[in-house]
Amino acid sequence: MNTYDAASFIERKLPEAHVFEKSGRLTFDINKTIACLTQFLKNRFAIGDMLSVKTTLGIADIIYMKGDPVLRTAIENILVYSFSGIMPTEKWQRKEFKGIIPASLFVQYIHQITHIY
Repeated sequence: MNTYDAASFIERKLPEAHVFEKSGRLTFDINKTIACLTQFLKNRFAIGDMLSVKTTLGIADIIYMKGDPVLRTAIENILVYSFSGIMPTEKWQRKEFKGIIPASLFVQYIHQITHIY
């Protein structure tokens, strides 16, 4: 999967995430696309829509697993990096959130928080 495929895939599977430019055209800048997906994830988590959170993470996982190195890096640097900011303060909520993060993304999250660059 490349940048163009990923943007189209997200738009097909999750149109409410609005991964398109203000002009209404689908953006093929993968960093903007993943940033939109991340913002959608944050908003859904803030209102407690865990089904949408799980769906969004599932889509991100598919893109991460099937994506080229550029996609994988964008997912790691934007979406996975945002997990710490999304993580709630309440222990039970953190546990719930961590429980729905797909394994491949959770491994990257653990790698990020345990390694000092």
